[in-house]
Amino acid sequence: MSKFITPDQAKNWNRLVIAALQEYADRHRRARFEEAIAAMAADPSIRAETKRISKEFKKTERDGL
Repeated sequence: MSKFITPDQAKNWNRLVIAALQEYADRHRRARFEEAIAAMAADPSIRAETKRISKEFKKTERDGL
């Protein structure tokens, strides 16, 4: 919780609860994002699309810019 609250603010229960909820929401949001990325990485159609895009960009990598 140090990211959201100072030791002095921890004495205030309202701020402590708010900080704890913010931290929980942040962890939950991060976990959902990671789950979505993992699902995308396992999706064959997305993998095929990223492979196609990567192949297109490979052509431009050779131009030295």
